[in-house]
Amino acid sequence: MSPVYACDQSAILKILLHSAKYPAASVNGVLLGRVKSDKKTVEIVDAIPLLHSFLSLAPALETALVQVSSYAKQQQDLELVGYYHANERFNDSDLGTPARKVADKLYSNNDVACILLLDSSRLQSSLQKNAAGEFFQLYLKDEGGRNWVKSPTDSSSLKYDSGSVLSVFLQMCTEGRHTKLSDFDDHLNDLSRLVT
Repeated sequence: MSPVYACDQSAILKILLHSAKYPAASVNGVLLGRVKSDKKTVEIVDAIPLLHSFLSLAPALETALVQVSSYAKQQQDLELVGYYHANERFNDSDLGTPARKVADKLYSNNDVACILLLDSSRLQSSLQKNAAGEFFQLYLKDEGGRNWVKSPTDSSSLKYDSGSVLSVFLQMCTEGRHTKLSDFDDHLNDLSRLVT
């Protein structure tokens, strides 16, 4: 049985803000959290934005993963528990090969690692209706650990408060806070910009 992935609002907001800052680009990042000792619950407490261009550029990605891993070890009991991805095309809800490969790397170090794929069309629908809705797709490894499989949207494997997240997200975008977010790509272009 797969664990329950409980996402803090701040982690979800960072993913949404990363996507909002680069609406015409694919974005990705890693998820930091804690795995309960019984492995029944994974708490996702932070999202670290990595790239918004050339997502499969190996040197930049490898460097970013090493630095995030080092950062996680310095924090209290945090580890890399997953990967997030948002596609550049609005109606694209496919998890491409580069995303799967990055997630495979994380899974090789943590057998409860997951993938969160932002479904932009569902997010837009929730925003237009001003109503809570599921706008992330959870992917987990199959029982053999070979393939990434989408978890049913009606499952209770992914928990986050989409209603309160949406209102805070809209407020943050109105304030322009998404423009202040920096990912690893931004840091490589200007070393004075720290990943936030």
